[in-house]
Amino acid sequence: MASKAQTVQCDPTQCKDMKEGDICTAGNCTIQYDGIDELGNRKIIVKTVDLGTDPNYIDSPFLTDYLAAMYRYAVIVTTILATIVIIFAGVLWITSAGNTEQIGRAKKMIGRSITGLLLAVGSYTILWTINPQLVEFGSLKILRVANISVEEALGKEDQDKDYAPSTELSGIQPIPEALGLTYTMSSYFGQGASPWGSEKYSCGTYKNAGCAPTSIAMVLKRLGETSVTPPEIGKIAENTGAVQCGKGTSTQGTAGKKFMDKIAADYTVKYEWVDEAKAKQLLKDGKWLIQSGKQAGFTGSNTMKYSPNGHYIVLTGITQKGGQTIYTVNDPGRQSSKEGITYQTEELFNKVNRQFLYIHK
Repeated sequence: MASKAQTVQCDPTQCKDMKEGDICTAGNCTIQYDGIDELGNRKIIVKTVDLGTDPNYIDSPFLTDYLAAMYRYAVIVTTILATIVIIFAGVLWITSAGNTEQIGRAKKMIGRSITGLLLAVGSYTILWTINPQLVEFGSLKILRVANISVEEALGKEDQDKDYAPSTELSGIQPIPEALGLTYTMSSYFGQGASPWGSEKYSCGTYKNAGCAPTSIAMVLKRLGETSVTPPEIGKIAENTGAVQCGKGTSTQGTAGKKFMDKIAADYTVKYEWVDEAKAKQLLKDGKWLIQSGKQAGFTGSNTMKYSPNGHYIVLTGITQKGGQTIYTVNDPGRQSSKEGITYQTEELFNKVNRQFLYIHK
């Protein structure tokens, strides 16, 4: 029964990628620790532990050593207690002086003790006879705890954070007349909204990493899919491998195409990536587009919101304010009326590195 590890010696020829001072993560390691033998005597136990070839798991014998020892001790303790009770009952019987009530009590105590003793010793004996491994137990395969950053744990997309604009965007000013702009709420979804905001998505939640499925759900709702929800789209992203921990959701590449093809098939829609010129024309025609990549725009309070690590938003149209062209936005990352991108100026639209996804019937 192990109490604590004393020394760990890993064989560099058996442990993969091992360097001096490293912890062995694969191969055979000789581990020496304090323990006890079957008679209860303290002794040093030496075991060779196969840590396996899979770096994601460790084969550990220590917990099973404890379980096997506890089993053996339980049998020993039960035997001792049963013997003590039988002796006590015998004394009680002898000193009863013919008292039938006391004799009956002693008989019950003896009977119950013998029953318990037979169950404890008999079960161990039967299991040992069938297969000694049934009372020894094998090594446990334990999943290693992954070492990931906070950014990876929460999802890389940073739409809920505020960043200072990059140097190339620092001089761009909002349009005062645009303060009255509002979202197109009839088809709006917020990724942090109840009930899905706190639901798990990839290694984060919809609130901090679900901008892509939320944007797609908005467009599908606009196209008539009134019952669609962000988690419904998120499940498709997870099942097709389009979302990866710490890397956000892809709508391009092999996994991204599989994701979008599944969307197209399930909702009877088409999709295409369009250039800037076609994007502007589609917006003028009243079509909605999904814009992905770095994002910059102005909130309902006319402060710039900048997301350099990538974000998905929905472009809902083109309008004129103060003699300038602006692009109206439904931002799934909005947490209040004064947060989230409400519009982009022409200057911002032309400068920010982005891509346009057109989903249509």
